[in-house]
Amino acid sequence: MILVTLGTQKEQFTRLLDYIENSKIKDEIIVQAGHTKYKSKKMKIFDFIPYEEMNEYIEKADLIITHAGTGSVLMPLKKDKKVIVCARLEKYKEHVDDHQKELAELFKEEGYVLELDENNNLDDLVKQIKKFKPKKYKSNSVGFKQKLKEEINCVANTNNKKFFMITAIIIFLAFLLLFCFIPLTGDDWQNYGNGTFSVFSILRRTMKYYLGWEGRIGSRILIFSLTSNKFLWSILSAISSVILIYFGSKIVNKKNKVFNVMSLLLLILLMNYTTFVQCFLWIAGNITYAVSTMLFLV
Repeated sequence: MILVTLGTQKEQFTRLLDYIENSKIKDEIIVQAGHTKYKSKKMKIFDFIPYEEMNEYIEKADLIITHAGTGSVLMPLKKDKKVIVCARLEKYKEHVDDHQKELAELFKEEGYVLELDENNNLDDLVKQIKKFKPKKYKSNSVGFKQKLKEEINCVANTNNKKFFMITAIIIFLAFLLLFCFIPLTGDDWQNYGNGTFSVFSILRRTMKYYLGWEGRIGSRILIFSLTSNKFLWSILSAISSVILIYFGSKIVNKKNKVFNVMSLLLLILLMNYTTFVQCFLWIAGNITYAVSTMLFLV
């Protein structure tokens, strides 16, 4: 008997079932198809199989054909079963990325499985696996566990980078639109007037503020200069907001960076209206509070 497992992913994996359907295999074939819908005359297909029943099928199976999910591969290997692995591929929309391909190649290189892909034939692999002597899997194999961990971490980091890139673009565009269309508020109108003068005049007025009552120079120059160039301020402020959220998320629990970013973004969006306006929409306040906080975190 041959057991085929497709895991629990929502993406369809009909390609593997097509390989089997078009093969010359005559054995009884049991399939755990998950969310993949398929009609077959030669395979007995179940959506999901209870854990204990799955264990029984693995025990009885002469061969396991599976997608390259870590658990789906390790489970039969621990029972010394022969395994053929076929990775889900992103280009066929079978998964969100190609990490299964990397895992399948890792298991193959270590001598645990045979790999079915677009460059070989299932019937040939079924013949080959009869003589194939898989490496005995040891759960305490430090070297392999380390490689597997590195592979999984590499995939996780790649996925996180994609998430952060997409999230950063969305946050940037959202803040940019908000900053562009919000009118000047508070003393921005007065700063706008001061910013329309020459560089020398801006410096002179900045020193007047500094010596008179304010005690700051750098942020005041930025306030005068950027208030009169609102679109430039909108771009720079949107960038600083993205940086603020990114670095702000790194000072808390590092185990779940995605959760950290989304939590910090949610906290900003749930700010009291007056506080949000003063920190982000009021140009002088944004430069004083948000930008200085961003620089501090960096």
